[in-house]
Amino acid sequence: MSDTAKAVVRHDIVADRVEILLRRRDGQAVSFPPVDIVRYDPEGVEPSPEVSPLRLTEDEARAMYEALGRFFGGDAVSNDRLRSDYVAERSRVDRMINHLIGSR
Repeated sequence: MSDTAKAVVRHDIVADRVEILLRRRDGQAVSFPPVDIVRYDPEGVEPSPEVSPLRLTEDEARAMYEALGRFFGGDAVSNDRLRSDYVAERSRVDRMINHLIGSR
């Protein structure tokens, strides 16, 4: 199995909602209960018993964060993307240095 949790975000165009699918490190899929909107002040009083926070491990939360970032266009959280950007930049700088050294 994978050593990290994985998440995917997709748009359900028929229902006009976003769906988040989450798989834990051990390969088990996470099932979320239906969401009912209940208003309360998270900085004020404790939530009533019908309000249950979404409890995830840090690894699972990070997977959801990265999947939501990709879905909404903010893929800067992806280590793979950052690494490929660094490699491309390094290649560009190496070509520039070789050009400058070769022109003397």
